[in-house]
Amino acid sequence: MAELTYNAEIRFRTKEDHEFWSSLLALSREAYNKCANILDSNNVHIDLRSVHNAVYDILREEYPTIPSQAVIKIYKECISAFRSIKSNGHTRHKIPEKKGLSMRLDKRLYSKFNRKSIALCSGKTCKRAVADIVSYDRLDSLFVKYTTSDPLIFVRNGRFFLAITFNVPDVPLSDDNCIGLDMGERRFAISSDGVMFHDKEYNKRRRKLRYLKRCLQQKGTKSARRHYRKLSSKEQNQSTDMCRKIANAVIQSTSASIIVMEDLSGIKQKASRSKEGFKRKSHNRRMHQIPFYKFKQILSYKAPLYGKTVETVSPFMTSQTDCTTGKKEGTRKNRRFYCKNGTVLDADWNAAINIARKSKHPSSFKIPLDGALRTWKAGCKSTTQSYISLPAETTRAVQAHAL
Repeated sequence: MAELTYNAEIRFRTKEDHEFWSSLLALSREAYNKCANILDSNNVHIDLRSVHNAVYDILREEYPTIPSQAVIKIYKECISAFRSIKSNGHTRHKIPEKKGLSMRLDKRLYSKFNRKSIALCSGKTCKRAVADIVSYDRLDSLFVKYTTSDPLIFVRNGRFFLAITFNVPDVPLSDDNCIGLDMGERRFAISSDGVMFHDKEYNKRRRKLRYLKRCLQQKGTKSARRHYRKLSSKEQNQSTDMCRKIANAVIQSTSASIIVMEDLSGIKQKASRSKEGFKRKSHNRRMHQIPFYKFKQILSYKAPLYGKTVETVSPFMTSQTDCTTGKKEGTRKNRRFYCKNGTVLDADWNAAINIARKSKHPSSFKIPLDGALRTWKAGCKSTTQSYISLPAETTRAVQAHAL
């Protein structure tokens, strides 16, 4: 079962309900931070019973206006945060802190949830605070197609929003065919079908933001640090937007049901030093700017909505292997890979084909007679609007191979 989230603005019908939920979310944020401090200072074992015994009575006594079910939701969020820290292997970590105003709702905190409105708990006994949901065409169609689960209420710029989660049934895979996807530094992704996915405008905006961040770091003032945090958040949002656009383009560019990627977990630490043991500082800076994990995460949850799935394989020797023979043959020169039989391919294209074949699923690729990579452009639905032509020797070699 896949999930699809849509944010919709809500408006309370009375001023009293608006003020009640503003204070409730502020108190829940304080309760979350207090709960995290108690768990960290007392070294409480992170299981449901131990955490409940350690913090429930304290939070209920100190914050009597917070409903009991909301308190349970608060310490469950703390448990998730501490478990994430433990699973990531962090020995020195900051205490989890909530900065925004948000709360995951529960069936006891809301009722009569439909397309037009939602009834939330209020400060008055036996009375609900009704909030109207602002109408959107896309939201209407989602309510008709899918069922909903517990939403999340949050505040942004003084306005209340509801993050509505829809339960989307999995679409069965249409076939067992696959394509490979090679990730890189200079060009974000290239598929085994010969499509390059790269957003130059995103790189231009990112370079500008990073230049401004370096200038602010040199100042070191309080206002500079505040502005630096804003730019960091803006850069993160732009990276997420780029990953979503390219994920949609990858899904729409192929009819194969399986998308195969390299397992790049820990690649930044593995590539941090050269063979001689020296730090690769410039290389590390470039690697840390590429959102590999975020792209995989977004592609993994978007693919099931279109009847596709994402798999990973080991990246070992995918760039050095000849895709025509499956052995460590051929020669790589810069961006070109000269196969043993005379075929000349883009080096990343050759690696993408090897990634697809590592998955053991049926895969097929066709080399165009002009030996060109099709290029995806941001904002264009078609992937055939621009081409990168390979040298003349590539065209001759590919034509000879095709004949």
